[in-house]
Amino acid sequence: MVNGFIHSSSTFVCEDCEKVTRYTGIQSVGSKLCPYCYEKAGYENAYNDGHINKEEFEKAVEHLNECYNRKEIAVV
Repeated sequence: MVNGFIHSSSTFVCEDCEKVTRYTGIQSVGSKLCPYCYEKAGYENAYNDGHINKEEFEKAVEHLNECYNRKEIAVV
């Protein structure tokens, strides 16, 4: 995971969690999601498309939360 912002990128409000963030290289440039919400949305898509089961989804989100809490994901 990328921990940092792209130099000279402007800030925006995440459409999901409403935190002010900026593009970090994790999320798609036009996504308007913070890195955390972008990653979580990817897991939600994988679950909804049947690529992972509920247990795998919950484990992935738990790991994502651990990374966020350790500040391995730059969100703000």
